[in-house]
Amino acid sequence: MDVNILSYSNVFDLLLSPLVVLSSKPKVVLGLILFLVIIYYFNKAKNKKKLADDSIPESEKIIIRNEVLVGTLLLLALGIFAFFIGTGIGGGFKHGGILKKREFEASHQITFLPAEEFKVKLIGNNSQYIFYVLGNETHVTISPIEGNVKIINKLPSKE
Repeated sequence: MDVNILSYSNVFDLLLSPLVVLSSKPKVVLGLILFLVIIYYFNKAKNKKKLADDSIPESEKIIIRNEVLVGTLLLLALGIFAFFIGTGIGGGFKHGGILKKREFEASHQITFLPAEEFKVKLIGNNSQYIFYVLGNETHVTISPIEGNVKIINKLPSKE
């Protein structure tokens, strides 16, 4: 979409964006919990023979259990990182294709100060900027929120 979101974001926007996604999409939370459970039981099953072997001292079994836990957490962290990077890149390509083909409808009405109203396709926002596409344009417009935007209304969907 030819927008470098990092240049319009501050550190807090970047740190809080995964929480925004998780709070707005409960399926993602359920998927991550399922992913965690699968990874844990896979790691545990992989080391099941070692943990059942009576010739291995209990101190080594504790180390093996800790390795299972650490391995699970590392794989979970890698999976979460890959998920957010992948959905971000994929979403950008999807929105870019929709914009180029002009296959979108206005989703929001933005009232700017003093009283200009525009029906736009809202791409997103952060704490300082709002990202949207006007009418039949094919490029993203970026406006600072503070001092410019009075109201953002979601338009009723036609579906």
